[in-house]
Amino acid sequence: MPACKTETPVMSGRFEHRVVIDSDYKQADDIRETIVAQAKCFGFDGHDLYQIKLALAEAITNAIEHGNKRQAAKHVNVHYSITSEELHLQIEDEGPGFDASAIPDPRLPEYIDRPSGRGIFLMRHCMDELVVSGNRIEMWKFRSVPKEDKEQPEQRKPVAKQRPEFELVW
Repeated sequence: MPACKTETPVMSGRFEHRVVIDSDYKQADDIRETIVAQAKCFGFDGHDLYQIKLALAEAITNAIEHGNKRQAAKHVNVHYSITSEELHLQIEDEGPGFDASAIPDPRLPEYIDRPSGRGIFLMRHCMDELVVSGNRIEMWKFRSVPKEDKEQPEQRKPVAKQRPEFELVW
């Protein structure tokens, strides 16, 4: 699907795509930019697009660095679907997986000065839902209601789960 070239979102229905990339940062950047451009075509904008881009960057970078250990022979599977209501992402690497509950809160004083360890925290903050299962991360972003639609909330389906709000403290 080519990126939409208009300022007005024109896409409707559902777009779904699977792609396998090498453990390569250039390919990671390319697929991230493609997904963000496609989300824009379905009506995602501004803050939503920024959060999608950040969460995708963290998820794919973590898959390359921590899951695949930067081994060129290993791959990252990216599966995504987009509608005008939501973006669903699945990122899977070839590593052994991990237990997300074992990752400490990077806001705690003993972890605040570490140069890494904020990826899962950022993904949780940016996306509406996040599920970690071994070597696969699934994320959902529900399109924010544009200002002109806020007077007609019945047009939007409710978010299935509400995540707790986190305050970024650095």
